[in-house]
Amino acid sequence: MAVSQSGITEVYERELAVRILEQPQDRTGDLVVMSGRDVVVGRTPEHHDLKALDGTLRSHGGRYEEMVPFIISHPLNKAVSNESGGDPRNFDIFDFT
Repeated sequence: MAVSQSGITEVYERELAVRILEQPQDRTGDLVVMSGRDVVVGRTPEHHDLKALDGTLRSHGGRYEEMVPFIISHPLNKAVSNESGGDPRNFDIFDFT
């Protein structure tokens, strides 16, 4: 999708977002909107009609939130180390722990 809103870097329909961003389909909305490093999407809950949602409003930001440092006190076992490919993502922490 073309993006023309200042601060918005990417917009995907669900199926494409699930594939590109490796997100669970059952927890991904119809659209996924991602912002730049210094931009927050949305406002406080008082400014949203959350009754229209089946679940909760997920208001994360952009790809910059993927970069979460891991500090692990023990060496990874070979299977987990190979799976991470040297570039672990935030959701990989469950496998590591």
